[in-house]
Amino acid sequence: MQPMMSVISIPLIQKEILQPHQLHEQLSLFEAQMVESAIVSMLSESFCKNEQTLKYLARLLSPMSYLDIINARSGNKICGYPLCHERISENLSDGLLTYSIYCSKFHSKCSLYLIRQLPQIPLNERSGVHSTSYYNPSFNDVYNVDLLEELIRNRISTATVTSLTADFECLEVDDIHKDETTLLDEYSVQVTTEKNSCMKY
Repeated sequence: MQPMMSVISIPLIQKEILQPHQLHEQLSLFEAQMVESAIVSMLSESFCKNEQTLKYLARLLSPMSYLDIINARSGNKICGYPLCHERISENLSDGLLTYSIYCSKFHSKCSLYLIRQLPQIPLNERSGVHSTSYYNPSFNDVYNVDLLEELIRNRISTATVTSLTADFECLEVDDIHKDETTLLDEYSVQVTTEKNSCMKY
């Protein structure tokens, strides 16, 4: 029997991760690394309480730190999407045991839609996002993200859905999601390359 997973909430994130870093408006590089590492560790065996919690966390994430979360969860055989608590399935192919990254194709699309909205701006250059002194659940700034579930629930037009998911067609593969792994790997290489290019200047 699998152990019960813990639930991550906004108050928990503020208390356990952000509270020690409230002395100034902007995090140092070391503090930002500590925050990102703590988030990855926390989500490696837990899941977000609700959509608002994931959107709050997204303000502190970059594409690379989100990929770290996916990898950590996958290593623990948990669906890579932080809103999910389902275990991922085992697959036997050519005598090799492999695991899916997500519990479903829908969550793979939700995850990819989220990662493509995460800012490239390093956490230590984002003023005030780690502050716990003021929290408005209706954040609407450069770090705000939308979730695919919200768009579907709000009954956006068919044309808009088609446009939003056009890039996801390569994810319509078998249950092993081999193309999905490749897509995330390619995205990781792209982000790392861009990051290294920026560091040269």
